[in-house]
Amino acid sequence: MKNIENEQCPKSYIVLAAISLVINWPLGIPALVNAYKVEKFWYLGNKAEAEKRSKKAKMWSIIALGSMVLSGVLGAIAGIISALRDGVIEFF
Repeated sequence: MKNIENEQCPKSYIVLAAISLVINWPLGIPALVNAYKVEKFWYLGNKAEAEKRSKKAKMWSIIALGSMVLSGVLGAIAGIISALRDGVIEFF
């Protein structure tokens, strides 16, 4: 049963999910799976499930990208602290 109402399908966030899959694959997998299923549920007439999958795809993509940014920041801080401790960088 197709959804013939004049409503638009929720965003699938497929591009964001694909980017998150490349950057952080363990967290990108659920993002991509949920993004892939948005249109499937929409065209089956299950609007609520399509919206739910859209929100989950966005959430997992943001978590994947955010965790990579956080890892980068923590890695940079650890590198600076290590360099200061080893005397590679002199603070004063």
